[in-house]
Amino acid sequence: DCDELKAVLGTKPSITDIFVSQENPGEYFEKILSDDKLLDQFQAAAEAGSSSGGTSRRLQGGVNSGLTFTGTDDDVKQECIDNNANCCVPNGSTSKSGDPCKWVGNATVSSNSCNGQGACNNIGEGLVIFENSCNGKFACRSVGRDASSSAVKTVGPNSCNAVETDDDDMCSIDGLVNSTVIQVAQNACQGDGACSLISPYEYASTDNDQRIGKGSCIGRGACKFIPVSVTVGENSCQGDGACTNLNFDAVAFVIGDNACTAEDSCNFCGNDSCDGTTFEIPNNTANCTAEDDTFCIQS
Repeated sequence: DCDELKAVLGTKPSITDIFVSQENPGEYFEKILSDDKLLDQFQAAAEAGSSSGGTSRRLQGGVNSGLTFTGTDDDVKQECIDNNANCCVPNGSTSKSGDPCKWVGNATVSSNSCNGQGACNNIGEGLVIFENSCNGKFACRSVGRDASSSAVKTVGPNSCNAVETDDDDMCSIDGLVNSTVIQVAQNACQGDGACSLISPYEYASTDNDQRIGKGSCIGRGACKFIPVSVTVGENSCQGDGACTNLNFDAVAFVIGDNACTAEDSCNFCGNDSCDGTTFEIPNNTANCTAEDDTFCIQS
C-alpha cells in the first residue's frame, strides 16, 4: 500500500502522514483510490507541494503556503507556529475559550486555515482540512464529529470561509454515525449559512455520504438543514435560500450541476410522496417547484 500510495500521490511526507494517522491506513487509502472526487482532492494537494518536509511557497508578509500538518491539536498548533504557516490563529479573541483548533485524536490542518475564534474546534478524528479553508468565527466547528473514525472526511481548498465579519459557523457538518464520506470540494460553501448543519439528525439507517461539489452552495442559506444523505453537484444552489429546508422524509438528496441558482433555490421542495425515496434535482434545474414530486425517484 505504501508503494502504491507513493505512485499515486507522490512522496510528500505530510500527505503520507495523513494516511499513517488513520485508524486503518490501508482501508483509508483504498477508499481514496476508488473515489474519483476524493482522489482528485488528494492528488491536487500533493501536487501543490503540501509538505512540511518539501518546498513551500512564501506569500506576502512572509507567511509560508503549501504546508500540511497532521497530529493532535497541540502538535498541529505548534507546527503552525514553527513553520509560520498562518493556521490555528485566534484572530483577535483574547479568551482562552476562543482558541481555535481543539480536537480529540488526530486531524489535519493546512496553511492559511482554521483561523478565527473557535475555528476547527471539536472536529471529527481524521478530518483533513486543505489550504486556505475554515477561516472565521467557529468555522468548520464539529465537522465530522459524529461520524465514524473510519469515514473519509475532507474540506477542500478555499472552502468554508467567512465572507463578512459577522459570518460564523461556516460548514458545521456533524455528519451521521453511519456516514462513509463527508466531503466539501474546493471553492465551496463560502459565507452566510454556508453548508451549516448538513445531516445533523440520525434519521436514516443506511450508509450516508454528505458531499458538496466545487463552487456550490455559496452565500446566504447555502445548504442548511438537509438531514439525510446528500450529494450536491458543481456550481449549484448558489446564494439566497440555496438548498435549505428540503424534504425531511426523503432517504437521500441528489442535486445536479448548475442547479437551483438564486433566491429561494430548492427551498421546501418535495412532499410526502417523497417518503422513503431518493429526491433528485437534475442538472441545470433553474428552480424547484414546491409540492412537485416529479423529481422523486425510487431508491
